[in-house]
Amino acid sequence: MDFFLRYLWLFIILAVIVVLILALTIVMLIRNKKKVATEPKKKVVVQDANEWVDAFGGKDNIKGVEAKGSRLVVNVTYKTLVKKDALHNLGAKSIIVGENKVTVVLDIEAEKVAKLLK
Repeated sequence: MDFFLRYLWLFIILAVIVVLILALTIVMLIRNKKKVATEPKKKVVVQDANEWVDAFGGKDNIKGVEAKGSRLVVNVTYKTLVKKDALHNLGAKSIIVGENKVTVVLDIEAEKVAKLLK
């Protein structure tokens, strides 16, 4: 007990430091959450089939279309005709180009876009 009373001032300072660190951590977490929540989301354009077909290099370049949840898999004849910038502008979150296959990740169900391409 004598030890505790002798160093009481040290325990009080340590407690204040711990409380300040916790308060700063909470404030930083709240600020980061607000920044993430206010980021604008890209809107996926589903209405215009011509833009989607052009982004994949035209109707003749599209060999097959398959939708898997939010992923759209398009088999193409020539991958060089695929316009990545146009796909991003249409709302694609990410694009993976394989040998003859292009996988596009969307915010919405890819089935809507697959219907446009078929």
